[in-house]
Amino acid sequence: MSKVSLKEGRVRQKLETRSQILEAAREIMKAKKKLSLEEVARQAGISRATIYRYFPNVDLLIIEASLDIHYVSPEELAEKVASKTIDEGFLYIQEYFNKLTLTHEPVFRQYLSAVLQESLASKKKLRGGRRIAALETLMATYEGEMDEETLENLKNISAILMVDAIMTGKDVCGLASDKISHTLRWGLEMILKGIQADMKESA
Repeated sequence: MSKVSLKEGRVRQKLETRSQILEAAREIMKAKKKLSLEEVARQAGISRATIYRYFPNVDLLIIEASLDIHYVSPEELAEKVASKTIDEGFLYIQEYFNKLTLTHEPVFRQYLSAVLQESLASKKKLRGGRRIAALETLMATYEGEMDEETLENLKNISAILMVDAIMTGKDVCGLASDKISHTLRWGLEMILKGIQADMKESA
């Protein structure tokens, strides 16, 4: 998808630039103007070449900007789980993203299709990483409650049990939306129970 790696180099600056591009695209879409990379470049005050490094084609940008409208920021999600236990926090984040996916399923499918198509010609197969950003913000809240390796593994498996797993549940397993939500929550609950059991044994 993107020609820019969001995990290497000046990560924060790259994420800020990406957010700036998406904000400009959303403003254009809200004004019901025709969206083009050139128009987004003017709106964002960024060169077209820079935008192209993040979004190689306008279709991908339109889909991503459409999705971005519906997201709550990682900081807002962290505030919502501040009073919850670590298990409750991870389950809350999973439920939030999975409900969002199921509510806007056609847009998510368009996005995944565009990303997969673009990945054939690009060495960078990274997506926006909203799940990871939210989970990492959440992890900061519970720092010290689990060892670093376990927390990292929990972050990754939590992200796996979201949008991609939903599509597998529907397309491969033939599950209805409510059954998918229940199954994915059950999976994460079992993992969390196993972690807590291991921690008690090690204490």
